[in-house]
Amino acid sequence: MLDAHKRQHGVERRFSDAKSGLEIAPVLLKNPARIHALLIIDFLALLVGSLIERQLRQAMTHHQVPSLPLYPEGRPTSRPTSSLILKLYADITRHDITHDGDVLHAYPVTLTDLQRQVLKLLDIPTDHYPDA
Repeated sequence: MLDAHKRQHGVERRFSDAKSGLEIAPVLLKNPARIHALLIIDFLALLVGSLIERQLRQAMTHHQVPSLPLYPEGRPTSRPTSSLILKLYADITRHDITHDGDVLHAYPVTLTDLQRQVLKLLDIPTDHYPDA
């Protein structure tokens, strides 16, 4: 029972993420099949977020990175959350000007050093980012 109680904070945090970050409540759907599908999607989103957190935290430990400046004003955190990690990439956009299916001009994505570092820690290839 003591082991289960020690994990209570993590479980409660996931419920908090579900209610606030994913905005599960209120559910404005009436069709039970759609409600079920929405909850499955929300569950998968929580699962993916948890896996991203886990992989980044393990990589930080492996590469001896004590913290990352993910909070506002560049304040460091030693335990990055999925919302902080995803917020880091929220403003990334790529634009291509095309005509008749041909790309006339491409505006490539420019990553910050912190974005590059997080991608490297997550073992995500940066081949699509010319300056990474």
